[in-house]
Amino acid sequence: NLIHSSSRQENVFLTVYYPFELFEERYGLIFAVTDKGFIGPIRAKLQIIFTSFFGIITLVIVVFVINVRDVARNTDELENSREGLARALTILEEQQETSRDGLIVADENFLVVSYNKRFANMFEFKQKPVKGSQVGVYLDFICKLGLNHNRILEIKERTRINSATEIQEEMQMSDGKTYDFYSSPIVYENAQNFGRIWAFRDITLRKKEIEELRLAKEKALDGAKEKENFLSTMSHEIRTPLNSIVGFANLLLHEDPSEEQKEQLLPLKYSADSLLSLVNDILDLTKIESGGIQFEKIPFNLNEKLTKAQQVFSQHAKEKDIEIALILDQSLAKQYLGDYSRLNQITYNIISNAIKFTTVGSIEVGSKLSSKTAEKEKVIIWIKDSGIGIEKNKQELVFNAFSQADSNTTREYGGTGLGLAITKMLVELQGGKIWIDSELGKGATFFIELDFTVTDQEIKVDNTVLTDKNLNTLNVLLVEDNPFNQKVASKFLGRWGANTIVTDSGEESLEEIKNKNFDVVLMDLQMPGMDGYETARAIRTMEGSYFKNIKIIAMSADALGDVKEKVDNAGMDGYMSKPFDPDQLLSLLAEFKK
Repeated sequence: NLIHSSSRQENVFLTVYYPFELFEERYGLIFAVTDKGFIGPIRAKLQIIFTSFFGIITLVIVVFVINVRDVARNTDELENSREGLARALTILEEQQETSRDGLIVADENFLVVSYNKRFANMFEFKQKPVKGSQVGVYLDFICKLGLNHNRILEIKERTRINSATEIQEEMQMSDGKTYDFYSSPIVYENAQNFGRIWAFRDITLRKKEIEELRLAKEKALDGAKEKENFLSTMSHEIRTPLNSIVGFANLLLHEDPSEEQKEQLLPLKYSADSLLSLVNDILDLTKIESGGIQFEKIPFNLNEKLTKAQQVFSQHAKEKDIEIALILDQSLAKQYLGDYSRLNQITYNIISNAIKFTTVGSIEVGSKLSSKTAEKEKVIIWIKDSGIGIEKNKQELVFNAFSQADSNTTREYGGTGLGLAITKMLVELQGGKIWIDSELGKGATFFIELDFTVTDQEIKVDNTVLTDKNLNTLNVLLVEDNPFNQKVASKFLGRWGANTIVTDSGEESLEEIKNKNFDVVLMDLQMPGMDGYETARAIRTMEGSYFKNIKIIAMSADALGDVKEKVDNAGMDGYMSKPFDPDQLLSLLAEFKK
């Protein structure tokens, strides 16, 4: 140690002396390790060991802390999930309990998972269902309560044999109740079936209400049918005497009466026409409300129809010193498809009102193209008068049935208030619209907007020259049971030169047709015994082309029922309502002249 200390001037940490003999000589080795030589490497290795140890410990602590934090977070999430699940289960249970249906749910082994109180109370089980028990026990009990026991058992078995089947049936129970039964599998996203639900809804009250509604509907339909039959009968009973009144008035006016006689006949005819118009309005309103009105598709020229309307009312307007002016749009298509008879009814009604409510000034009737496509044109028809006008707040009122803008209007001008109501219905049923621009005391303008299909179909033009003797080669059989109507029709046919034979029954007319050749049969539809429909069918079934080709024109005072359809079905060739228009009848018969 001293040697080392003296030679190196260092502190000796460790000295080892190891003696040994060599050739009987004794030697010795001294090893000396200084602090730096011994402790330094150990210290360095210990530092590495301790650094690694503390690094590992730190890493373990960090991982532990992270895991603890994840565990805490997972614990929170688990707790939240548990709370959410509990909340969801509570909501589901509440929904199940508040459901209108009695519900029972089973797992894939048909063991009861849950049910609600409504199910337990609905069927009054001896013991309440138990979770984990076989659901078939309760379904069997329900099946025994049903009227059609076998059918219900069959339905129940289908839910067991094929668990993927959805079933919905109606169950009649022995206590008089009716249940709507529904069963469906509970399927997860991967199409795995892990349960089934059965639902029972008491629909006894609903079935009773439906039955009551059905009976009420049948009663209403019966009432509507009775109403229609009553109106049809009343229509016939009212129009039959009207036919005589109007017919004789027309006959007398055609006999070139004196001015004094005209003064008496014209009010008679006007009153009869007014009464007929009222009856027609009531019948039209009834047909519209019952959905029995139909619209024809016939080619016509709109401006020509408006010109005709002006001509029809020109004489009436002149009597009040009123002029009817025409302002027509010449860019309109020449031919439209539509029901021009209903169009006439619309325009005639408004023009008639315009004349009635105008004392000074003029009336304008016009047409205007609103818009067009390749196939259709939208047209506005307008009728303007300088009459009494309508207040702004009462303009919609005039379109209501049996309503007028002022209660004094009926007393002063007459009318029922049906005309404009029917006019609006006819316009709207054709997809159009009608409106008014008016001020009190400054006249009114009625606008009618309608869509018409443009067509190139040929318009039938009646070029028949109607003279009193242009039916002199026509053989006519008049089948009419009313003696007054026989006289009216016979008088006109005689004036026109037709060879006429009159019968008052269907049976008698068949004998006449067998023995004589006729060109036309004017057939009354409502006759005692064999009516006009039966008679026409009997004629068509006779052997020979004569009976197949003879023209049969129906004549009826029934304007309400589906007369035209019945006429077609009976094999007749045309229809003329009574009271008939002499010019219209003459024009129709002229078509059948040889």
